Amino acid sequence: MEYQFRPNFERSPNLQDIINSYSSAREALDAGNHYIALLKARTENQTEIENAALIMCGAIKRGIDGLNPGLLPQEAYGQWCLGNKLEAAKILENYQGFKNLISLLKKPAIKILIVFGPHTKNYVPSEMLEGFEIISVAVNRDETVSSLSEMTPREFQPDAIIVLDIYGQRLPDDLYDFDGPVIFFNFDFHFQLALQYQDLTRADLIVGNSAYEHYFLERIHKVPISVFPAILMPVDERRVNEIPNEKDIDLLHTGLSFTPIMREKSQFLFRIATIDNPNLNIRIHHGYLDIEEYIDTIRRAKLMPIYCGWLSGGIQTRTIDALLNGSCPLHGGDDVAVQLFQHGRHTILCSSTSDLEEDIARVLETYHNKSGSLNKSYPAISAELQEIFPKPMERESRLLKYCLFEAARFKYRRKLNHTLRTTSVVGVNRCLSLARDNPRDGQNLFSIALFKAIESCIDRPFETNRQITVNSVFNEAHSRYPNSLAILFNYARFKWMVGDKGKAYEIFTILINGLETHCYDPTRDLVWLHLFKNNTEMMPPQDYFLSAANDLATGDAEYKQGRAVIGATALCYMALYHLQSENLKTGLLYLDRALELYPDHFPSARLKFKALHALGDDWEATSKAFNLAINLYPPLLTDLLPLGVSTELLRKNETEAISLIKNWVYFITRCTWEREDSHPIPELTWKTVRAFFNRLPRHLQNKLKEDFPRAIR
Repeated sequence: MEYQFRPNFERSPNLQDIINSYSSAREALDAGNHYIALLKARTENQTEIENAALIMCGAIKRGIDGLNPGLLPQEAYGQWCLGNKLEAAKILENYQGFKNLISLLKKPAIKILIVFGPHTKNYVPSEMLEGFEIISVAVNRDETVSSLSEMTPREFQPDAIIVLDIYGQRLPDDLYDFDGPVIFFNFDFHFQLALQYQDLTRADLIVGNSAYEHYFLERIHKVPISVFPAILMPVDERRVNEIPNEKDIDLLHTGLSFTPIMREKSQFLFRIATIDNPNLNIRIHHGYLDIEEYIDTIRRAKLMPIYCGWLSGGIQTRTIDALLNGSCPLHGGDDVAVQLFQHGRHTILCSSTSDLEEDIARVLETYHNKSGSLNKSYPAISAELQEIFPKPMERESRLLKYCLFEAARFKYRRKLNHTLRTTSVVGVNRCLSLARDNPRDGQNLFSIALFKAIESCIDRPFETNRQITVNSVFNEAHSRYPNSLAILFNYARFKWMVGDKGKAYEIFTILINGLETHCYDPTRDLVWLHLFKNNTEMMPPQDYFLSAANDLATGDAEYKQGRAVIGATALCYMALYHLQSENLKTGLLYLDRALELYPDHFPSARLKFKALHALGDDWEATSKAFNLAINLYPPLLTDLLPLGVSTELLRKNETEAISLIKNWVYFITRCTWEREDSHPIPELTWKTVRAFFNRLPRHLQNKLKEDFPRAIR
């Protein structure tokens, strides 16, 4: 039997779970989850809500044309976007709570302050937008702003402040004394949860992209959330005119392809990369092409695999890039707001973890016959996309209007909150100074001080003075707060990094003994220090952040899932301590505990396989452990291939051993990395491949010779 890895890339909640969380289309519309409102309205035959949802999703003309006047306030937003400002004001006079927005609509220019960072600079609107007076202020990552007066001229009094995904010390404390709406655009709600939380809970409105984001943000922050699928910006502003008839790439993906912070995408793309069909030209590039090469390559591709587990009910930039340039987006699930489109939805393909390979084979088999009709449909698709994603200045104007309209519609006013934002405190010494005199926030401030001290060591971990600082901060923090999960976890990881593994083991033991009772707050505790390269990192970042977010969203006051990932990581370190001392059976006991605590902990699965292989007692169990590790995080195959092959040979399964190598050769010849050191190939892996080179199919031999001539000589 041949190996065929089929890792399960589906995640929950899925789109249907989110749909089911609302009792009606009206409830979803009122909550600002507009794509869900659209889907439920169609199911319930609620035409007015359907059209209101279309307006709020960006299909403004279509929604306005179908909406009977005077029934829903979303009509006013649509008219405003169409340039009918006074008509919008007149409509709003029929609804309560819009008095301030009506006043703004009657002004010559609405004054907006935009605060942004380098990563959100492309979302900053032009300061020349009609109907607005805009001042935009960039705040770099390490920059500190002490007051609003530093950011704006004295004579500029904004009507609203919009913050583009920056937090902590980059925002002044008196931001929240502003008497107008403070609106946040939020990205990566889970990865930055502890850094974002103390700001987002002070917001008047949070704007996101997807139904999935809405699901979590609403439950975590308890403030109004509104999601706007048309928030994104296509990379290329050109529109489809003529699509090349000859497409020489069957499947194309570029960007972050294989990374533990997007584990479900790695699983999805690995399955595509290892499809056993020599006739397929599959290109997966982990990295970013320059824009011209990116667009030209898309235009040569039949299908573009796209998947993101946390964008269900949203739209990704790459989906629009594909549609605009004649490629069919292939999504791994219901992560795309496909029902928003009339024409484009027939070109967007949605598969699933159970049918991916079969769906790809079916689509490509009939692609040539359908390509003519696809080409004919592109002008209609382009026109539809231009309505939802218009030219930059109109798009920017719509976003500002969206923020102002939704802030008014929710009628929410943030509560006064003068407690310290601990994420705004700068520097280790300042954290310590405040921690000593602040019983309320002392534990969190000591934890942040330790985090910052360790962070400063990552590039130079063996510099004596930096180590002394970390040890000093820990000793004081631990003496005051001996039961802080974050303080224990971060310090133990630091001690391991600098080679003091005995001390690390001691601290991890304290942590595990009190895992369920130690103080822990995922909204404030920073616990992910990126200390090691991906293949040796024992903290699975995405799993931790999604687990913590899920704890908060489900109201689990004990934060069991977040604790489970931290505990499994600690046990993984403790296991490695024993394995490195050649106490294999003891190490395996710790790994079993880790995987029982958190079954998807792929670093523990990886170590368990290696330990079982070294022990050599049970090759069936070893083979199962190998499969678990690869299915949880497939890029591990490059490192584990030699041991996987030897396991199958020891099981007397030479066919499966060769099949493993075949899978890896497909993977490594169809995937490229922007930086060679991003995915190093061990010499032992090449040695294994060379040993079976002549047993591989001829097309794979030729591909290896072409791509890696030195390695297989």
